[in-house]
Formats: sequence, C-alpha cells, structure tokens
Amino acid sequence: MNNLAQAMLGYDPAQLKPGVVHVGTGNFARAHLFNYLHDLAELGYKDWGVMGIKPTCRDDQEPSPDTGHLYTLIAQNGRIHRHILGPLLGVMGGQKSPAAVIERMASPETRLITLTITHSGYCLNASNMPDVEKLSADIVALKKQDWENVRTVPGWLVASLYLRQQRDLPYPTILSLDNLPRNGTITRNAIVRLAHEVSPELAQYAEKVACPHSVVDRIVPRTPADIYEHHVIVGTPIVSEEHRAFFIEDRFSPGTRPPLDEVGAKFVSDTRPYEEAKIGIVNGGHLALAVVAKIIGVQIVHEAIDTAKHPVLRSYLEKFLKQAEDALSVRLNVDVSQWHATTLERFGNDKLPDTVDRLLVSTCSKVVPRLFNAAALECGLPADGSAFAIAAWMNYMKTNGIEFLGEDITTNPIDTPEELVDFLTPGAKGVSPSVLRSFVDRVFDDYALIQEKGLAVALAERFITNPERSLVSGSGPLPVLAPT
Repeated sequence: MNNLAQAMLGYDPAQLKPGVVHVGTGNFARAHLFNYLHDLAELGYKDWGVMGIKPTCRDDQEPSPDTGHLYTLIAQNGRIHRHILGPLLGVMGGQKSPAAVIERMASPETRLITLTITHSGYCLNASNMPDVEKLSADIVALKKQDWENVRTVPGWLVASLYLRQQRDLPYPTILSLDNLPRNGTITRNAIVRLAHEVSPELAQYAEKVACPHSVVDRIVPRTPADIYEHHVIVGTPIVSEEHRAFFIEDRFSPGTRPPLDEVGAKFVSDTRPYEEAKIGIVNGGHLALAVVAKIIGVQIVHEAIDTAKHPVLRSYLEKFLKQAEDALSVRLNVDVSQWHATTLERFGNDKLPDTVDRLLVSTCSKVVPRLFNAAALECGLPADGSAFAIAAWMNYMKTNGIEFLGEDITTNPIDTPEELVDFLTPGAKGVSPSVLRSFVDRVFDDYALIQEKGLAVALAERFITNPERSLVSGSGPLPVLAPT
C-alpha cells in the first residue's frame, strides 16, 4: 500500500477484522456508514472493518496494488474537506459466487450485516411485504441447500442464518440503512417470511435476529467528471455534503453493537420521530422541489431555491417544508423546526452541485411517504403545499414519467399548466387542501386497481395505457393512500 496514503489514513486497514458485511457498496454507503466505521478505526477499534457485497455484480472488485480499497471522500459545504477512508477490506460480486457471499455472512467474524439495496432489493409486493413469487427460485434452492443458485439478498440472509443455526453460532444483527418507512420491520418481514417457506424451525430462528430501525441522512450527489482536475485523489472519488446523521434503534443481538455513538451516531429507543422528519421534510422536500423544477426547466438543485433566480420556487419549497414541520411537530409532540432550517441551507449548498434528475429516479414508491402530508390531515392543518407537490408530480409523470419501467424518454420542459401557474404566482391562493384528500379521485375511477396492486403500480399502468388521462371524476376511500 502507498505509504503516503496510509500515513494520511491514521491506521493500517490490514489490522482491521471484517466484523461488518455490507450489501450495496454504492456511493451513499461509502460516504455515510463507511465514514463512521473509518472514524471508529481512527479511534483504535479494529473489529469493525467492512466486507462489501455488490448484489448484482458478477465479478469481485480487485484491490489496487498501490492503495488497496482506499478511496477519497470530498465533503463540501462552505469549506472543502478531503478524507482518505480505509475501512473497506474487500468487495465481492454477489452474482459471481452466491455461496461465498453466504459463507461470509455466516462467518463467526461477521457480527453486523448492513444493507443499502433500495426498495427493489427486498423483493417486496405492493403492500411492502415479501413477494413469494419473486422469491420462488430462491425458495427451491434454499430447500435443497443449493447455495450457488440463491440469487437475492433476502435469500443470502436466510441461507446464512441456516448455516449459523446448524453451526450453533451467535445471532447477527441485520441493519437496513435504506430510506424506507420502518426499514427494520421490512427487513425482519423479508427474512422471517422467506425462512418460513423453507422450514418452521428456520423461521423460529430468524425471528430471534435483531433487525433495528435506522434513519440515515447525508446528501451524496453523483461524482462530477472533472473531480480529478481539482483534487488529489486516492482510489475512487466520492463527493458529499459535510452534514451527516445516523439514528439507530438501540436493539442489537448480543455482542453485535458497534460503538458508533462515539463517532456521532445516536442510539435511540424509538426512531419514528427521526424517520418521519427525515422522510417528510428532507426527502419530501427534495422530491417536492424536483418535480416542479423539472417542469419549468431548472436542472440544478441549489439554483432552484436561489431567491435571486427563482424566488417563487423558493417560496413554494418553504411552504411545503413549513407545513410538513407544523404537522409533524403536532403529531409527534417533538420540535422538528431544526430539520426545516437545515434542509433549506443544505439544498442551497452551491459547493455541492446536485441535479434534479438524480432526485427523480424511481419516484413511484416514494410519492406517498414523501409527498403525502398525512400528519396535516390527521391534525386538521393546512396541506396545500403537499397537494400541489402531488399535482405537480402527476403532471411530471404524464410527460416524463416512464423512467421507472426502464424506458429512457427525453422531453423538453413542458409549459407550466394553468393549475401550477396559479400556485406559483406570489400571493395566489394556491391549491385547496381538499385536492390532497381527493387527488386519487381526480385521476382514477377504478379503485379496485389501487387496492389490488397498490398506488405505485396502479399509477404506472394508468399512465402507460392512457398517458393523456387527466383529472377525471370519481369517488372512493382515502385509506388506500395512507403511508404504511
């Protein structure tokens, strides 16, 4: 390893033990979780090195002869901080040898298994429960103990639990870091349901594995192409904001809890207030801003809320965030005003150019938990910012929105519809909160489709089969929209 790089690092990665297996080694994990694990290593903790798994990759990532698996994190706010990170000890291609992945997860060295695999990685149905049909091939392989043909992340987890059970090894903790409501419950449901398909005994074992909830927060845009022109880079470059946050439910299997609280993470008894604030304010604000910015042709996030360039967009976002803050403060009985204030500052960070298009990837599974201000409706508070965001999203979907099916459709920015112009005009009354209560009424007249397949799939099918459809009359119950 390059001596200069190791000197900048502050510890020798070769001395770390792979106590963590992380599935999904993208830029977010490297900028967030691995940054915390790096800080632990700098404090002298050697048991929390991380072995990475790329779930869809068919090849292992070979280390550089000079720098191993070191990489550079450039955190940019008012100042620029460059960090060399080294907790990553190796990267396995999940599809190269699933049996090797399963053995790594089942290793006595592995105490904590962490996940950033997005919604699709859990193989869920429209109700956020495990989809047995999607997992059918894995179920056959698991029953045969044919590990090389177990191909999904839930399958690998269940296979590793089977081996641990057979070898009388301690329970691991499985920790999801995905931006999903109740991510710990989703993880637990995935492994227990799949284990139940294999055997009742394995299901009983899986039920005893700790799957805490977590809330993660850090903006990590795509790495700019010209990064090498401005910085000395060791390994792969990743950019992020300086801000980071990590809230973890303090519920671990014995002996698997890393001392992350010593490096800034918070162990809490209940993550729900942080989860609702993060999803409703930070993630919701990002999506609410992105759909309107895209419609009117703004491409860069910090430019979209620049008061001098787009004062109306800034005013709109402030309304959305304030209404989310007010509703959550009442429902949770917690002051979340700091989330609102820091979100505006973070979105406006011109040292970290972020694109609107990045925020509009796979929006269908996100629109209800992020844009639907259920707290405002419960508390009888204004929600026209949410109503408008949903109306704008519907408009965006009709003109640009088949990307979630893998289609690459490029269109020019469309003219802003009259409804959106009315809301964006300073001083205008805006969209009535009743629109939020009835927005499905204005798009669908077939509620059986929503109830059968869920909002995301129903929207997809309607926009594809009839992309010109808009605001038809109808009636139906609201509960099908409630966030799970």
